[in-house]
Amino acid sequence: MTDLESRFRNSQMGAVSREDLQKVYAKMAEIEKARQTDRASLLEQINKVAELAAKQPQIIQVPVPTPTPGPKVSTRTERESTPEKEPETAPENPDGYFKHKIKGGENLTTIIAAYNAELKDKSPAKKAITLDAVKKANPKMNPNNLQVGKEILIPVPPNK
Repeated sequence: MTDLESRFRNSQMGAVSREDLQKVYAKMAEIEKARQTDRASLLEQINKVAELAAKQPQIIQVPVPTPTPGPKVSTRTERESTPEKEPETAPENPDGYFKHKIKGGENLTTIIAAYNAELKDKSPAKKAITLDAVKKANPKMNPNNLQVGKEILIPVPPNK
């Protein structure tokens, strides 16, 4: 064997044939197709769960502390120097409240509309929930800047 033949054989030891490359490409295409199918299936399942979760508002009775009247009488200077505080708890509602956790993309109008639609189906004798009632139930809430993940109270309306 000549030196030239020896060098040629050594250079061909790591070579791959066209058939080998086509097999690798075909396998990669199968894997990608399976990945796309799995992804589509997962997205479909996630959307179904999200739809079910959006349709299920939960009614929760939130206990509202009742203020106890005290014998304290404040002087005029105390009243003038103490700024009025916003109430920290929701006003008393005899029918209770729904607790609602804010999700991305929601605003008060869509939240109230969803609860009113649900109430109309389940309790047609109930009045509609109003924006004013929700604002009163959440005095510290900024209705123009709802924070995702924060819970707000939706007052259960009285009967008509």
